[in-house]
Amino acid sequence: MGIEEKKMKNLKMKTKITLQIAGVIIVCITLLYVAASQSMTSMMKRSELQNMDASLHAQTNIIKQYIESQEALLTVFSKAPEVRDILKNPTDPEKQKDVQAYTKDYYSVLDRWEGLYIGEWDTHIIAHSNPSVVGITTRQGEELKSLQDAISQSNGLYNAGIIVSPASEKLILSMYCPVFDEDGKSILGYVGGGPFADGLQEFLDASHMGNDASMKYSMINVENGTYIFDAEEANVAKEIKDTMLLSVIDKLKGQNEGITGGLEYEDEKMGKSIARYQYIGEHGFAVVAYDSESNIYINVRKNMMT
Repeated sequence: MGIEEKKMKNLKMKTKITLQIAGVIIVCITLLYVAASQSMTSMMKRSELQNMDASLHAQTNIIKQYIESQEALLTVFSKAPEVRDILKNPTDPEKQKDVQAYTKDYYSVLDRWEGLYIGEWDTHIIAHSNPSVVGITTRQGEELKSLQDAISQSNGLYNAGIIVSPASEKLILSMYCPVFDEDGKSILGYVGGGPFADGLQEFLDASHMGNDASMKYSMINVENGTYIFDAEEANVAKEIKDTMLLSVIDKLKGQNEGITGGLEYEDEKMGKSIARYQYIGEHGFAVVAYDSESNIYINVRKNMMT
């Protein structure tokens, strides 16, 4: 075999070995990329869902703190000596004048409250932030008994939740606080009132201003199946008919603890979508965040493309 033939043979051998090594490297890199891609995609998707849960957790904390602060304001009002005095002497004109002035002064420093009032146990109003309401009896018969039972069993304050007020036809946080005699057991009457819910909505809107603009939020009443707040303002206080939200209600109905969860569903407009929810069991409210998969995972796709 000549020198040239040996060189050619060696070149072919080197080329063959190089191609084989290159093939092995390409296969290994491809397998590594696929494995890393799947792992990273899964990790980043979990991260996006955790971000949604963190946002919901922040909002539920805002709701709890807001409700607690409003309850505290009503409780403090109920403890004033003027309130007990008038309920023990409801026909005393001087005491009535004093407690009406106290009620108006206290109401004047409250932020966005619909009203504040003092009622006898039969719901006869003795003092009110709106003087024209004084003298009215608000409940009778079964409605009266239901309210009295709820206040008696409330362990200090009865929170009826966010309802549509019959007076203003707006959403309010409706609360009642019993007023006891000196023995701490005999109920003389109660104080009632509550803030408009739009104040709470502003806090919630501010809490997710920095989040993905496409994300939608709803706050719903699980117990009666109505919207409290919604991305579509026209839905507020109306019956829920959205299939996804009804599925959330089915999962939470009858529960009495805070629950975090999620579901995947097919939306008519957005296609494959994801919803995450957090339940405030003691009040029967749930906050739900939802968006299309393509929007939620858009950063995941960008990172994988990179």
